[in-house]
Amino acid sequence: MTVLITGAASGMGYEVGMALLKEGYDVVFTTHREEEAKRLQEKCKRLHQVKVMKLDITSKKDVSQLLSMKIDIIICNAAIGMAGSLPFSSMKDLERIFETNFFATVKLIKCMISKMQKEGGGKIIVTSSMVAHMRVPYLSFYGSSKAALSYLCWTLRQELLLTDSPVQITIVEPGIFNTGFNDWMIDYADYLPNVSFLQLEKKLFRFFGRDSYQSIVKKYVKACRAVKMKRVYRAPLSTRILLHLYALFFE
Repeated sequence: MTVLITGAASGMGYEVGMALLKEGYDVVFTTHREEEAKRLQEKCKRLHQVKVMKLDITSKKDVSQLLSMKIDIIICNAAIGMAGSLPFSSMKDLERIFETNFFATVKLIKCMISKMQKEGGGKIIVTSSMVAHMRVPYLSFYGSSKAALSYLCWTLRQELLLTDSPVQITIVEPGIFNTGFNDWMIDYADYLPNVSFLQLEKKLFRFFGRDSYQSIVKKYVKACRAVKMKRVYRAPLSTRILLHLYALFFE
């Protein structure tokens, strides 16, 4: 079975790909830029069952390459992160994050559904985020893009079931991991007010975060192996607990 992963140059996408290789899958690692693909090819040159290619999901030309490829499972993991607040940020920033995290991802999903239905079936695994369910100040741009994606995929899952489609779809919602991604979103944002709150937010991320991707990687592997995928997979447990506490006290 062949699994293609978007946004797999490093981090979670890369770790998921390596775990799937150990499970015996053929894995196609894709990267946003050509130079990232070259670096990853060098890194993986001694591995079998691996292909590395450049795939910018916002590029029609890049996405069209997939139509001629054998893909049993696609993991739509490519995304960008950006902190922001509507009164203090540019609309271009909001448009940019939705273009990648929502519109380009949805276009890719639509393309793969058509391809997989013609080929008799397949699986689509979409990376969203648990932040989609929590109103985190200054992460409204990123969180709303993921909330929109989660809602569409949940609804799409029901529509595929109602039409007896051979294509399955699920979402994986990672929680907080101490990889620097959350800090990067905050540190490299345009001016945001209330710096003291931002520092507190970063401390809370570190407290509830986990240093290893292992818990969420297991969820991707479980989804790939499942005969019938669940509606949603979430990890780590610390963020799942935080999500329940948030719903209890702030909803």
